[in-house]
Order: sequence, then structure tokens, then C-alpha cells
Amino acid sequence: MVSSSKQYRDKVSQLISWGHWFCLTNIIFALIVGLRYLVLVPPPETFLGQSYLLVSWLGQFSFIAFVIFLLTLFPLSFIIPSNRSMRFIGALFATIGISLLIVDTELFANFGLHLNPALFQLLIDEEQNSQANTLNFLFASVPFIFLLELWLARLCWKYLRRLEHKHFGVPIAALLFVCFLLTHLVHAWADATNYQAITRQKNNYPLFYPLTARSFLQEQGIFDVDAYYKQAQAQNEARQGELKYPLTPLKYAPLEQRYNLLLVVVEGLRWDMLNQQTMPNSWRLAKRSSQFFSHFSGSNQAQEGLFSLFYGLPSSYWPSIKSSHQSSVLIDALQAHNYQIQLFSSQGLNRPELAGSAFSSLSNLNMRALPGGAEGDTQVIQDWLDWQQSQYAQLPWFNFLYLNGVAAYDDGSGQVMKQVTAETIKQYYNKAAEVVDQKLSLVYEALKASGQMENTIVVFTSDYANELNDKNNNYWGNGSNFSRYQTQVPLFISWPERAPSLHHRDTSHHDIVPTLLQDMLAVTSNSRSYSNGQNIFKQRKRDWILIGNQEQQAVVQENQITLFNHSGSYQVYDRDLTTSSARVSVPMLVQVFNDLKRFYQAEP
Repeated sequence: MVSSSKQYRDKVSQLISWGHWFCLTNIIFALIVGLRYLVLVPPPETFLGQSYLLVSWLGQFSFIAFVIFLLTLFPLSFIIPSNRSMRFIGALFATIGISLLIVDTELFANFGLHLNPALFQLLIDEEQNSQANTLNFLFASVPFIFLLELWLARLCWKYLRRLEHKHFGVPIAALLFVCFLLTHLVHAWADATNYQAITRQKNNYPLFYPLTARSFLQEQGIFDVDAYYKQAQAQNEARQGELKYPLTPLKYAPLEQRYNLLLVVVEGLRWDMLNQQTMPNSWRLAKRSSQFFSHFSGSNQAQEGLFSLFYGLPSSYWPSIKSSHQSSVLIDALQAHNYQIQLFSSQGLNRPELAGSAFSSLSNLNMRALPGGAEGDTQVIQDWLDWQQSQYAQLPWFNFLYLNGVAAYDDGSGQVMKQVTAETIKQYYNKAAEVVDQKLSLVYEALKASGQMENTIVVFTSDYANELNDKNNNYWGNGSNFSRYQTQVPLFISWPERAPSLHHRDTSHHDIVPTLLQDMLAVTSNSRSYSNGQNIFKQRKRDWILIGNQEQQAVVQENQITLFNHSGSYQVYDRDLTTSSARVSVPMLVQVFNDLKRFYQAEP
């Protein structure tokens, strides 16, 4: 009995010792595979950042391999005291781990994301062909990886006693453990001090969740939140070179015809408000224009929607554009052609928040503070009429007219909803749209009376739409989902000498900048160098459009909407946001991710 017990303990001890050495061989294997991440990620700009990249590479992959050992081989050594069985099981677990790591490197190379269940499901979908060759190669290599792992397991067992007498296992383990500790302690320091050469590396490796101590330090009175965010903003501004927009300088052909440009944005206006009953004056002008009946903002929120309108870029670029004070190429092109530029907003410079970005190159931003709502709309329309009366003879000009009354549900009557019900909200919204249209009639009449309508391009649209519980699911307003009730907005373009036309295909705010630059301002540069959109009048096939905010992106296709976040998790819905069983196209997903990072390029 004692002999049997001793024999069992010796066997278990041998298996645990073997497991440690087998784990070490797989740490080396994982580090070799993980070298690909070092090639794929942008190199840190500082020596400390570069050192951290190497230390975290050693610490992270050794940690993953050791955790797998602790959760699998270590407990199984007590249950299955058979070296052959354990070698087989160890090889099996190691093969799965290394294979998943190889797949993750491929995902990271193509999407900039790490493996998760949703992406794995996409990869194994037989109907997706864009990654078929790569995945077939990866899956075909699994048997060879398994055979290699079996051979490594056998070598570790065969030379176990010799390895134990070498005494280099403890120093190696100590080195890797120190790297693991440094990985997390240094990141906690970098997070607290906003040292971005290190904090930007948190997405480099799979299952990498480095330590942060900001909350703890704040509780102890050591961490200054205000100073942190000021420093973060300063460092973001210093990183302006990381965003390359446009990719190449704009090129121009001779400009034969100089049109004025009036961009009218009615905040929060749904596409279905532009009708004969609610907005008859705008509707009559739309009937003589190019109308786009399936047009979408670039976001379901005001700021990002306006950003997509002025830049033709996805909302994911907004933080970088804002921090770098990068002006819009539309404004740059207008200035290059000596346009007079004047902005009119019923909320002044507070809304939209574009003074430091799209309009940052303008030196005469003298917009006065206005109260917003119907009163602000009235005052800003009068400001526009006064400016036109004194300035219209000096051609050409660009005016941006931003009206807020609809989004404020303000009809100008001064009455407050005494009983907030679904019907009263809809009534106030419709009435506010009617009132805004009445005020806009003054703009249309002034252009006609002065003869400028024949020489003025009028673009009428909104920055987002307002949902009014349309599907009886208690969704109101904007910013809560990407259904058409919060993202589909009206659009018509009145273009002199261009015949009225009706367009029912999907179009996007991303298309406005390329259209104006090419057809109005004679820009000959490829639109891909400054926008993700296309000329809205060109009949080119489009399979999807992109809508988003800072938390999520939505790919809108003919019969479905695919929501995905920064981690790559996704969900498919139909256009009314009912869960759908439709599949996601991997080629489409690759193109989307490319568009989201296309303008983040290193300076040549």
C-alpha cells in the first residue's frame, strides 16, 4: 500500500515536471508565432515603448502558455498518471492553442482584431471565399502541428532527467515571470501618466488585459483626473502626423463655372418630413431638384453626422480630426477658389462643434451666440437675409445654414407640452418642421428675387433623424440605434442647369464632399484620397454604406444592418433592427475595416 502510494506520487511528480518542460517548449513555440505581431503593429516611437513591446511579448505569451498548463495538464497529472496518455493530451491541448494563435495572427493582419467567437464563426463559414485559401492552409497544417507537439512531448519525457539536472529551468522561469510583472506594472504607470507609447499597445496581443491603476490612485488622491485629460489632449494633438488627411494634396482643373453653394442642415429632421403637407416650400424646391429617397447620415448623433457631411469620412476619424484641428477638404477647396464663406447657426458656435476642425482655417468666424430653437432659427434666418443683401453681389459665396427648431420640438408658440404622450410629441415635432419650412421659404424667395437661384447650388439635408416610437419598441429621439428612423435623412440638391431626377439607391453623407469637389470645384484628385464616399450622381454599384458613432459601427446593406464594435463582436439585423439570420460577408468586413484605418498612415 505504501509502495503503491509512493509510486503514484513519483509518477505524478514526474508528470508535473514533464509538464513544466513541455510548457516551456510551447512558450518558445508561441513566441515564435507571436513574432508576427511585432511586425504587424506600428513600432513605438520611444526607446521605452520599444522595450515594453519586447518585454510584453515575452510576458504575455509565457503567461498564456503557463495558464493553459495550470488549467489542463497540472490537474490531469493527478487524475491520469500515465505518461503516454498525458503526452497525447498535452499535444492535443498545445495543438489547439498554437492553431488558434496562428488564426489570431491572420485575423490581426487582416482586420486589426483578435479572435472571438463571432469572428471565428465568420472564418469557418464555407460560403466566405476571400479567406478560403489562407484558412485551408491553416487547417491543413493542424495535423503537422499535432505531430510536432507529439514529438516535443516525447522529447521532454525522454530527456526529462537530463533537463532537470541542467538547472536552467528556474532562471528562465524567473526571467519570464519578471517580464510578466513588468508588463503589468509598467502599463499601470503608463496609464496613470498617460504615456501613450505604452498604453497604445494594449491591443497588440490576444487575451492581453494589462493592469491599470488610475481608479486606485485617484481614490488615494495621487491621480489628477483633470491633468490627465489635459495631457491626453496635448499628446493627441502632438500625434497629428499619424492621421494623413487627405492622402495626397488636392489637384484642380480650371474652374469654368463658379456656383454659389448653400448648405442647409435642419437638425434632427427625418426623411419622411419632406412632404407636401409638412414642408410644402422645401418640397416644391425638391421637386425641381435631384432627390435622394434613401439617403443616410454618417451617424445617429449630431456631431458625427455633421462630421461625415463636411469630411466624407466615417465617424471613427472624428476624435483624431478634432484633436488635430484638421480642416475639411471642402472648406480648403472653397478657399482655394476664393469663395466668401459665412456660417449661420441658430445655436452659434456651440453647435455644431466644428469651429476648431472643419472651419479651423477660417479667420472670420464672427457668429453671435443665439438661443437655439424656433427663436434662434428666426434670428439666424434674418442674419442670413441681412448678409445676402449686403454681400450677394460679390460672387462666389458659400453659406452654411444650421437650424435647430425641429430637434428642439419648438414651433415658436412658446407653449410647453402639458402632457407628454406619444401623440403630443409627434404633433410638436411635425409642427416644428412646418415652422422651419415657413422660415426657409424666406431663403428660397430671397434667392429667386435676387436672381441667385440660377447660380446657386442648394443642398438640403439633416445631420441625423429623430425616431418617434415608429416600431412601438419605445425608441425615441436619436443615438440609441442605427435603424433608418434615426439615420435616414432627407436630401435634395438643386443644381442650376441640371435636370430634376429621382434616386432610390442608398446614398450617404460621405458622398456629398466628393460630389461637390468634383462637379462644382473641379478637383481632379481621386476621391479615395480624401473621402470614403463617391460622387452621388455617378451610377456606380454600391453594396453597403457605413454609419457609426464612437461606440459602434453599422454596415447598412440592401436587406440587413450589421452592427459591430471595436472588439469585432457583431450582430445582424434587418433594416428595422429585427434580429436576422443573414450571414456577414467577410470581403465586405475586410473592406470596412480598411476604410476605418485607411487614413491612419505613417508620414513618408
